[in-house]
Amino acid sequence: MKRGIILLSLTVLLVASLLLTSCSSSSTTATSTATSQPATSTAITASNTTSVIMPTSTTSTTVTTTVAATTTSTGNWWDSMGSPQYGGTMTIETPSDLTAFDPVLGESGNEIFDGYMDQLFMTDWTTDPSAQNYQLSFWPNAQAAGELVQSWDFTTPGTLVLTLRQGVYWQNIAPSNGRELTAADVVYHFDRMMGLGDGFTTPAPYWGTVANWLNLKSVAATGNFSVTMQWSTNNEEFIEEIMEFPDAAVTIEDPDAVAAFGNLNNWHNAIGTGPDIRQHFRGRLKRRSDIP
Repeated sequence: MKRGIILLSLTVLLVASLLLTSCSSSSTTATSTATSQPATSTAITASNTTSVIMPTSTTSTTVTTTVAATTTSTGNWWDSMGSPQYGGTMTIETPSDLTAFDPVLGESGNEIFDGYMDQLFMTDWTTDPSAQNYQLSFWPNAQAAGELVQSWDFTTPGTLVLTLRQGVYWQNIAPSNGRELTAADVVYHFDRMMGLGDGFTTPAPYWGTVANWLNLKSVAATGNFSVTMQWSTNNEEFIEEIMEFPDAAVTIEDPDAVAAFGNLNNWHNAIGTGPDIRQHFRGRLKRRSDIP
C-alpha cells in the first residue's frame, strides 16, 4: 500500500514537471519572438537634406526626416559672415579734392572711379584673409583677378593678350545707350591716354609724365573681345604690376561720351560700365575743406 502511494506520488510529480517544462518553453519562445524584431537607429543630420534612417538588422525599415537649415554653406571662408544683402550706403573718404572725373585727365578721382566705371583688373576679394592681410594696400600679383578682363596671357615676352568679358554694357544713357563694351573701347582708352592711335598722337599731359606707362608701345583689337598690348620691356612681372594696380590708368571710360563732350571731367557726362551712381553725386560731393 505504501509502495502504491509512493508510485502514485512520483507519477503526479513527473506529470507536473512535464507541464511546467512545457509552459516555460512556450514563454521563452514568445519572448524570443517579441525581441527578435529589427531595431532601428534614429540619426538626424544637421542639414537641409532628407535623412534616411538605416536599420541595424537585415529587415529594411526607412524613416525620413527633413531639417531646415538656418544658413547656406558653400564651403567658403565668408559663409560665417551671413548672406550678402543688397542696398545700403558706402561712404568714401579721399585725402585730396577731386579734380578729375575723367581717368585720362588724372588720378585724383581714383577713389570714386570704381563707383561708376570698371577697371581691367581688380583685387581678388575671394582670397582668404589668412593668406592675405586685407588691411594692406599692396597685394601681390597672385591675388589679382580680372574685372573687365576674363583672362590674360603673355604670348611672347612683352606681348600681353587680354580676353575681355562678354555681356558687359555701358550705362543706358546717351550717347552709348547701353551698348556692349568691346575691345575697341579698351584700345581707345590707351590710344587716348598714351597717344597711340584713334587720332591721338601724343600722350595726355598727365600720363606723359608717368615713366612706367611710356613702356607701352601699341594696343590693338585682335577680335571683338581680344586686345593685344605690345611693350618695350620683356619684364612680365613689371607689366602685370602696372596693369593690375587699381588706378585711373586701367579705368575704361566711354569713347562715345568723349566724342560727344570732348572729355568727361563734368561728372554728368562720365558714363561707365559700373553702377550709375551719378544722380547721388549731386549735393553729396564735398571738398576736403568743407568737411568739419
